[in-house]
Amino acid sequence: MKGKYTLMAASLVAAATLFMSYASGPTSSTGDRTGSPASSGLTCTNCHNPGNNSRPALTITVVDAVTNYPVLGYEPGKQYKVKLTCVAPGALAKFGFQACILRAGNAQAGVLTTSMANTKITPRSGVQYAEQSASLNTNAGNNDAEFLWTAPSPSVGNVTVYGIINCVNGNGQDNGDIPSQSASFTLSAPTSVGSVAYQQADLNIYPNPSSGNFTAALTVQQSGSAVVEILDIAGRKISVMQQPVQQGQNKITLDGTALERGIYVVKISGEQFSVSRSIIRQ
Repeated sequence: MKGKYTLMAASLVAAATLFMSYASGPTSSTGDRTGSPASSGLTCTNCHNPGNNSRPALTITVVDAVTNYPVLGYEPGKQYKVKLTCVAPGALAKFGFQACILRAGNAQAGVLTTSMANTKITPRSGVQYAEQSASLNTNAGNNDAEFLWTAPSPSVGNVTVYGIINCVNGNGQDNGDIPSQSASFTLSAPTSVGSVAYQQADLNIYPNPSSGNFTAALTVQQSGSAVVEILDIAGRKISVMQQPVQQGQNKITLDGTALERGIYVVKISGEQFSVSRSIIRQ
């Protein structure tokens, strides 16, 4: 009996150690779980099974660290802020994340550094991974993670950000957690210094929450056409419409009367911009 209890105790200690290591980031324990080519297709769902729950869509945005303008490409040696965002499903109030930036051949591109509390940069197999060092808290229904990235030389070519967020209940186990969908965002290499393309746009939505219509206040730097999409937290398109936009602020009415109660994502995209915000239909 003593041997049996000793084996059970050892198993419990091993399990607790594993769960604690996941809470402080998955890289050291399990490697790449972003869904990148370096992960061999593995994601957080290999440990955290969402069951029949819908996995929320993940948005990756890269912005100039000084101007805060979202960008489509990079300038060598310049610093950018990389943001990962998803809507927190249900009552899951904590989350973790993992992200990396790769060049061709699945090699490291540029240099990652932290920019928010309870996060760290962990190297593995020659690649840097941004991740949590302790469980992060959901804020106003959103899970938001970010880190800084210093861009490499143009000879590196195009680079891609890969990321995933794991929405958790904080019970120290993997049951009841819902990982987001994995996502990627490609940044083009500059053909000359100063040639980086900007997604110059800003989006605010009000009233939010709302039991009826919403108003999207979209500010853009040039006139053109935009695609307005409403998606559920699983990333499924609920509605799509074309919308002409003028330079400056545009007010767009979003019909919320046909939406069921819940959380949605409004995404508005143009030729050189893409912005999104979450909304709550009461």
